[in-house]
Amino acid sequence: YYLGLSYDKIGEKEKAREYFSRVIESASQSEFAREAEKELKKLSK
Repeated sequence: YYLGLSYDKIGEKEKAREYFSRVIESASQSEFAREAEKELKKLSK
């Protein structure tokens, strides 16, 4: 999750998406997954 945030901050949107997706796949019931979903939605705008 934090790697995704870091990549987003430096403008690496594709890498950010990749890491947010990994969190959602590997820990789908966690708070991090819920936050990652929110971040993915922001990146899709």
